[in-house]
Amino acid sequence: MNTHCEITIGLPDLDGYLEHTRLETDDYLEHTRFGKLVKLCPEAKSGCLFRSSLPLDDMRNQKIIDFLCACGMEPQIHYGAHLRPKQFHMYYRRIYDNSDFEAAEFLEPSPEVIIWKTVKRRPDGVLAIKASELRTPFKIASAAPDGLMVSEEMRVAMIAEGLVGVVFKPLAIEGSKAEKYQGRVWELASDRVMPQLSPVCRFVNTKGEPCSGPKDGGLRDEAPYVPSEFHYLRSAIAQLTDFDLACNKEIKTCLVASKRFYNFCVQHKIPMTWRPVRIDPG
Repeated sequence: MNTHCEITIGLPDLDGYLEHTRLETDDYLEHTRFGKLVKLCPEAKSGCLFRSSLPLDDMRNQKIIDFLCACGMEPQIHYGAHLRPKQFHMYYRRIYDNSDFEAAEFLEPSPEVIIWKTVKRRPDGVLAIKASELRTPFKIASAAPDGLMVSEEMRVAMIAEGLVGVVFKPLAIEGSKAEKYQGRVWELASDRVMPQLSPVCRFVNTKGEPCSGPKDGGLRDEAPYVPSEFHYLRSAIAQLTDFDLACNKEIKTCLVASKRFYNFCVQHKIPMTWRPVRIDPG
């Protein structure tokens, strides 16, 4: 795993909204704070935005931070929290490779195919979606933000594989062509529940302030690192029976997968983003 320091700030935050016209002149590098910042990392300029992503040990990171702090700015390190005046985004982004996934005991899956426009969870708990969103075939998709969906082809393959803890629930498919997709797409869920997260896991609200969890609108937080990772205590994991897919206790729509489920997805070439799940001593 590699880690990059990401810093984002806009020209208006440094020089005011009217100064964007200076970008059209040759002297903005010398006469605006934004220009002086760009000189520290020219490749970070993207229109009126400065977006740097440098290896954590790159000396330019500290120079950029020192310059911004000297301008009266301070870093906002909580991913998803709103910026307040005189703040800039700064995160340490984890960049995984296959060796990280192979070394992990458990992983968090996030499908790269995302369907969200008409997804809703009905009062009876059934996941509903418009048939028009199912025109493009997929193997596993995120029904954001309410769960995952799986094709009939992959459902059959998972059953044949004998994956433990995997549950398939009927969808409420709506629209004029609903019948076409009945029995061809399912909600992918689990009847297993993970233990409580390790105490190192925390949640913050959109102000970056600690809160009790998702029920209070909390965001997963491992500041300054992103993406955040689930942590569990070894003693809690030891009490679980074998599983290949389980629901996170705190965020029901997030799942934890075994290495066998990971290998299944790799074997079937399912587009998926993975995060290692950490098992802590204790």
